[in-house]
Amino acid sequence: DEARAVLQRDLDGRLGPAAGECSDREDAFLRTRLRWLMDYAERMHRVSGFFEPRLLEVYWRLFLLQRAHMRGPPGGGVDAADMSRAAVGEIGVFHGRSFLPLWALREAHEPAVAVDLFEAQQASNQDASGAGSRRAFERALRAFGTFADGGTGAAANDDEDEGPLADHQHVPPPIVLEADSTLLAPQQLLDATGGRRFRFMSIDGSHTAAATRSDLALASAVLVRASGGGGGAAARVPLGVVAVDDAFNADWPGVATGLATFLLADDSNTRCACAFCAARRGAGSGRPSAAAADDCTALAPFLLAFNKCFLCRPAAHQLYLAAMLAGPGDDEARGGPSGAAGCRKRASFMGWEVAVHAQGWIAAFHGNDRTAGM
Repeated sequence: DEARAVLQRDLDGRLGPAAGECSDREDAFLRTRLRWLMDYAERMHRVSGFFEPRLLEVYWRLFLLQRAHMRGPPGGGVDAADMSRAAVGEIGVFHGRSFLPLWALREAHEPAVAVDLFEAQQASNQDASGAGSRRAFERALRAFGTFADGGTGAAANDDEDEGPLADHQHVPPPIVLEADSTLLAPQQLLDATGGRRFRFMSIDGSHTAAATRSDLALASAVLVRASGGGGGAAARVPLGVVAVDDAFNADWPGVATGLATFLLADDSNTRCACAFCAARRGAGSGRPSAAAADDCTALAPFLLAFNKCFLCRPAAHQLYLAAMLAGPGDDEARGGPSGAAGCRKRASFMGWEVAVHAQGWIAAFHGNDRTAGM
């Protein structure tokens, strides 16, 4: 209900502060996606998993921010030059509960990649952190109008309605890779998308420290490079985002260990050779420029929310941090300070300033218990 209320305010207003001015066609596109999120917030309990409903607000605002900045210059004849050449993906989709919002919040021709062991490769599931089901995943896709059946939008069962995206017949089905993510090379992911790099990668695979560290390195290697358009503070900033699930779940301490090890010990993160990171460390000359971050390999946390840690390139850190600290949110409605998607405070985490949102109740109070009907 809280997620739907915040999303409804965006629907009634200007679609959120990051949307900016938009054409009638753009407005219709965004409103369709927003209505999908509202419908999903009400019905997502039909899909097994641990995705916190309030994360829909966070995903929506990140989508608006990326959409506002990953675009060609006004009048340039290209509507979504950079975003249309990007991709989204998730490692460890389980039954699709957290993959579905990623699938919905994308351009019509953006590939969406789902990586999971599924039933056939459970022997490689080192820590039994979730037995993904290809059948349940495809049933969830069909139930929410996401064309696992090739584009008809047909419902999974007779008692399921078509999802609100069922009229968008040109949206392709997701690309499914049945594989152990720790054995995937970056080029294999890029080959799957036709060379498109990822603007959003969700990590929810094996929860061991080694696997988390490996998945972070893989995601970092395939993120989009500098946007090249949009103007303003975000021009030439690499805007890719990585979301790590169960970052603070006591049931899975390997995730926190792997995240900390990657951020504090991996050479790719602590000794990134790009000019931006070198200047930030004081090893380069002059002030760090976002334009010098195109070959960056480092990640920086900017948001802790609903059992996830969100990371981006250091050059984009201030942009994302500001977006998660500012804007309308539920705290304002309760008479407290304003904050995007319910920002509670700012804090320091692994050497970076982060926005801290609520951590939710499914993971915090139920851990790895059964969550049917939640």
